Amino acid sequence: MLVYNALPGSYEIVKLIYDNVRQLILPQDTRSKAVKALAYGALAVIPKILSKENACGKNAHLDVKARVDHAAKKVEYEFEGGIKPSDVYSELIEELLCGDKVFSEAVSRGGVVKLDDLMRHRLINKLGDMVKVIIQDELNDMRNVIDKAARLGLRVDGNYYSDIKAIIHHEDFPGQCICKGENDKRNFIAHAGLLKNCTKIVRCIGDQSNEYCIDIDEEELKCLGI
Repeated sequence: MLVYNALPGSYEIVKLIYDNVRQLILPQDTRSKAVKALAYGALAVIPKILSKENACGKNAHLDVKARVDHAAKKVEYEFEGGIKPSDVYSELIEELLCGDKVFSEAVSRGGVVKLDDLMRHRLINKLGDMVKVIIQDELNDMRNVIDKAARLGLRVDGNYYSDIKAIIHHEDFPGQCICKGENDKRNFIAHAGLLKNCTKIVRCIGDQSNEYCIDIDEEELKCLGI
């Protein structure tokens, strides 16, 4: 899939999320919550957004005139009707996210995504170095906590991550999932969207391998609108 980078002036043609692309270039002023989540490394949140907003299969179309210079690998756009470059690029990214096997399967489960699938997701290596470290640490920590809880005979399925971790590490976490201020947004970014009191660990429905899935509270999506 060819995607045009939404940068000021002329636009370079690039292949998005292919192996030869080292790092994604994402629009800074996007209105798409899914693209914002991607920028923060909040991969677990993306399918919940796509599911809640019915973003997949809507066949969105933005009418943008373009002049393409294939020799120079440049394209110039003419934007009309209030459409911005970031709107076009965001629509293309959302379409690609919807076509991703891990996310599409999660959307079919109402936005509930497999933990192991996220840990192996190719997008992790396409994010910025700092974001990559954060999401890897968060997912590895979650996997370790779940494995330890299972060894101790603790209930995992249907419990919030905060409740499981509180028993193992004797920590206290806020009891209610709330996202309404800058502090909540900072926590969201700092933990790649895996806020412990907003993240429920469940068995994957319809999965024969009995794997664990991540179910993000819809309340957490408000962090992307702050």
